[in-house]
Amino acid sequence: LSGKVDDSIKNKLYNLIEEDERIFLIDEKTLPKPFEEDEYLRMAYLYKAADLIIYPSKYEPFGLVPIEAIACEVPVLVRNIDNLKNFVKEGIALGFKENLKEALEIAVNNINYFKNHAKLIREYAKERYNVKKMREDYVKFFSSLTERNKKIILAPE
Repeated sequence: LSGKVDDSIKNKLYNLIEEDERIFLIDEKTLPKPFEEDEYLRMAYLYKAADLIIYPSKYEPFGLVPIEAIACEVPVLVRNIDNLKNFVKEGIALGFKENLKEALEIAVNNINYFKNHAKLIREYAKERYNVKKMREDYVKFFSSLTERNKKIILAPE
């Protein structure tokens, strides 16, 4: 459980966990500390142990957790917002808007599709969201803003 999640979603997930012992929650209590080298391996093992990663964040500028899970070939269910909706549109994650229970049912019913295509999904995400590509995209974006602002500033009166 990662990102800013409202209490109602958190409570629903905790209730699901109580109903089904197969569900394990990774949250700030169980999550490894970032940027410690040996923790990267532990994180990968945690992802690989999952059948599905649920990322119900209410606000997300990028979505590192879903990309890490996809890199570990684990299906991901995300709230269909902000940048996460691009993951859904690109077919590398399942999405939901409000009804998490219904989304979980859909995810469970389609989990084999994502598991069978995990390597292909991983390769797509690796090409689309690698550091070099993202850096190039950011440079293009900020350059376009700079150019647009120059035209506004330099425009004749």
